[in-house]
Amino acid sequence: MAELCDLPATFAERLAAIGADYTRYLGELERLLAEGDGPVRLDDAGRLQLRPLAAEVVDPEVRTTKEALLARLPMVPLAEAIIEVDRVTRFSDRLTHAGGELPGPRSWSTAATSTPP
Repeated sequence: MAELCDLPATFAERLAAIGADYTRYLGELERLLAEGDGPVRLDDAGRLQLRPLAAEVVDPEVRTTKEALLARLPMVPLAEAIIEVDRVTRFSDRLTHAGGELPGPRSWSTAATSTPP
């Protein structure tokens, strides 16, 4: 599996690689802080601060096309979409409670659309 993910085969090798990455990133951060006018700085209390990013300029034609496209799409309530997907895929059969309990006899889609007893 390690070869498929291009990772070191042993934990010790992986830990050494993480340490090398950490050292490299820390060096880059120190260089940015030393410049003083980069994307990061330290405030008066010594906390790391990120400077605001410049806003992306969107071509007006792109914005117009996006609005026209969105106007043609139907607005589907999220709950209805989830219920319909569950009817087809039955994904809710795989859901379990955080405590490990299995779902009750009622299906999720029925429970989502009905009122509690």
